Amino acid sequence: MEMLASLHTLPSPLPPTTTSSSSEPSYKTPFITRRRAIISASTAAIASLLHISNPIPSLYPSIALQPQQVELDQEEDRIVRLFQETSPSVVFIEDLELAKIPKSSSKGDRDVVAEDEDAKVEGTGSGFIWDKFGHIVTNYHVVDKLATDQSGLQSCKVLLADASGTSFYKEGKIVGIDPAYDLAVLK
Repeated sequence: MEMLASLHTLPSPLPPTTTSSSSEPSYKTPFITRRRAIISASTAAIASLLHISNPIPSLYPSIALQPQQVELDQEEDRIVRLFQETSPSVVFIEDLELAKIPKSSSKGDRDVVAEDEDAKVEGTGSGFIWDKFGHIVTNYHVVDKLATDQSGLQSCKVLLADASGTSFYKEGKIVGIDPAYDLAVLK
């Protein structure tokens, strides 16, 4: 206890404070002002160096966006050219079920198959022309009814476009199928 009491009785190493309008003692003011000036100058210098070495894109949009915009424009041009070059080889396929129309005659002839206008669309899809011989690759599920048809009532129409862009239908015949890979080849 005596030790604690002796600490309280020691004189303060700091000079007595004088009453002034400042909240800081007068002997601390030059040190704090100098310290604040050094910290502020250092912070400003570091911020300037960081800004110069790594500019903020929003402040310089033409610099920051130019390489990205050029890259996007090139990608878009590539996709447009690819579409223009390949779209003539893309076809539309309809798998049709032809309607039976009973023939009313006393001879007992068989039923007649109706024209395509009376056909029911069983499936649709797309495909592409594979080679110069007219082979068309599509998915098996587009023509599965035609592939398994035993009645002769299934038909397949392929919508093609010629070089001038005129569309026309041709009948498609199955050349090969692979249901496991969902592939079919028409001609």
